[in-house]
Amino acid sequence: MAGTVDKNGVLWKSTRVGSFVSTPGPGIDTAWAAICDAVEKYGRDPAVGWRPVKERHQVEGFEKLVLGDYQWMSYKDYFTRLENFGSGLASLGLAPGSNVVIYADTQYQWMLSAYGVWRQGMVVGTIYSTLGEEGAFYGMNQAQCPLVIADGKLAKVLARVAPKLKNLKHAVLFDVDQNREEVEMLKDAGVNVLSIDELEAIGREKPQKPTPPVTDDTAVLMYTSGTTGNPKGVLLSHRAIVAIMASTMASGSALGSLIKQRPKYIAYLPLAHIMELAVECVLLYCGCSLGFGSPGTILPTSPKVLQMTPPQKGDGEALRPDVFVAAPAVLDRLYALVNGKIRAAPKVVQKLFACALASGASRFEAGKVRGAPPWASPRARCDREPLPLPRRADWAEPVPRHHHEEGAEGAGRQRARHRHRLGAARARDSEVRAELLRMPRPPGAHAAGPRAAAARTARARDAWGP
Repeated sequence: MAGTVDKNGVLWKSTRVGSFVSTPGPGIDTAWAAICDAVEKYGRDPAVGWRPVKERHQVEGFEKLVLGDYQWMSYKDYFTRLENFGSGLASLGLAPGSNVVIYADTQYQWMLSAYGVWRQGMVVGTIYSTLGEEGAFYGMNQAQCPLVIADGKLAKVLARVAPKLKNLKHAVLFDVDQNREEVEMLKDAGVNVLSIDELEAIGREKPQKPTPPVTDDTAVLMYTSGTTGNPKGVLLSHRAIVAIMASTMASGSALGSLIKQRPKYIAYLPLAHIMELAVECVLLYCGCSLGFGSPGTILPTSPKVLQMTPPQKGDGEALRPDVFVAAPAVLDRLYALVNGKIRAAPKVVQKLFACALASGASRFEAGKVRGAPPWASPRARCDREPLPLPRRADWAEPVPRHHHEEGAEGAGRQRARHRHRLGAARARDSEVRAELLRMPRPPGAHAAGPRAAAARTARARDAWGP
């Protein structure tokens, strides 16, 4: 990407020197305007998906889940529900500008609630689900919120702090059936308790006009994770939210070119953090499909997945997302898990994996993802063209030093390193092919000829995976 350095030494995009991107599109000046625009464009397309819990089991004192396949809700149906949710809030007497705290893990009801709050010009208060009783009370009390939205797991904390929250009048729970005891505790504290379905039903029966925010109204009261003491509240305006959306979907960003393909995204990071909130707002604005999961169910071996025979799929395998955003700690766990499985696999599988990794790395360097396996014909490889990634120069990575100082000599060394990587990949490919030829042939196969080659290829494909 070409750039221009101004007199102060600041690098700008050449077409916008001295000017920041401020909105994701014409007329999109609030988070509410963004979802309204999206539903007009993508009404029938899938917006959000989730895995229903089919069974709950207690194993050695820990809850384990049996999960179903992903179910999807269209943009039109999603918008209808969030409008009902907003009407329900207005019917309870909440005025524009009121702080409504969402105290829940990431799930599709979280963003639905947020958009419903924004529809009525109210402020979304975010509190980390990892905060204990003391931190949660501190944030809710300081926000002076008249209503708290909570999921089943965190309803227990809310029920314990409710008697101390003088401004709390209403609580909306995602799962009332699993929290009968907490519901009674909240009612004893003088709090009106509703399920999310009941609140939407009120809004459906008594629809209220939207009172949408303006650009400089506060959109989010975002509390920190409390690692250095009490959580700190940060006020973010709608102007700030749409500016974050614009930068997240800019052509030079990590998601810029992927968003144009309207990918499928797995949502599991905490929405109480600005990164996940910005990504989900952008993807919904662009007509993408968000499949919601959780860190406890994202892998087949995750702690909340009940181990069965045959094994269940984790959220990642069940969804097969195009985009997966992760914190380094999550990637470290995935890296260790994959390496452990490969080390325990037969030698031929290890070599196939090394070949696949080298092939993927070379395609990634060329700006592509999801390389075809070595046995695929050129036609098959063309048929499996992946989503394009931004060119490496677009990633805002530091340019290697020799590019600046050594000119053609540095470029020559870069080409030499590239040839070395390609040579190593081809060598590994040759080793794998030789290993395939040494594999014992299956019963009934001929020692040589097309049938034997086909059998070897089929077994290699099985080892590689789909």
